[in-house]
Amino acid sequence: MKITFVNHSGFIIEYGGKRIMCDPWMEGAVFNNGWKLYAPTLFSYDDFKGIDYIWFSHEHPDHFYPPNLNKIDPEHRKDITILFQNTIDKRVKSYCTKSGFKDVVELQKNTYFEVTHSFELMCEHFQEGDSWIHFKTPEMSILNTNDCGITSIADAKKIINKVGHVDVLMTQFSYAYWAGNPEDLRHRQKVANDKLAGLQFQCEQFRPSVVMPIASYIYFCHEENQYLNDSINTPSKTYEYIKKM
Repeated sequence: MKITFVNHSGFIIEYGGKRIMCDPWMEGAVFNNGWKLYAPTLFSYDDFKGIDYIWFSHEHPDHFYPPNLNKIDPEHRKDITILFQNTIDKRVKSYCTKSGFKDVVELQKNTYFEVTHSFELMCEHFQEGDSWIHFKTPEMSILNTNDCGITSIADAKKIINKVGHVDVLMTQFSYAYWAGNPEDLRHRQKVANDKLAGLQFQCEQFRPSVVMPIASYIYFCHEENQYLNDSINTPSKTYEYIKKM
């Protein structure tokens, strides 16, 4: 199995000749021009030619971003199947169907979707629209909790009972929301530390051999929220924290 990081929450899982792109936010400012990516995305729109599936964790624009999807060549879209959690409103399914993607598969609770006879995945809703995904092959088990705030033993055990052993854990490592007013520095520092503690908690519960911090490779770019950058967990800070765990 090959894992290729793309940007933020975006990565490609490749196994058995199949390639699955996850959460491809490629470029642009989202959330009312409040967030931007740390660095440009090297993966290009032309590179979608080799993608078989795209999975979206949830509907937030740093994961599901229609302006980027519209830049994928229609000829590439017709060869790509969309994977998404089963929802009542069907908004993502409807949009992707109208956008000319090959198919939209709604992933069902407690059910693995067979990519090939030896490559399966299962996605389940967690809270507030978020979802996690588990990739399974005979040699590897990868759990991506993404933005799911798994902070209780009960929630962790529910997932463990479904997926079993985890080799690689992918999870969020910094705050990505309002964390107080400009003068509330101590509050932001606590929120940032709590995020790292949450990462450590997930490592203790799922016991992976490898942890990959994702879903926080952004900075607050609007003049009204730039102050929030003063306490975010940077990749280097997170790396040093993990080394000491």
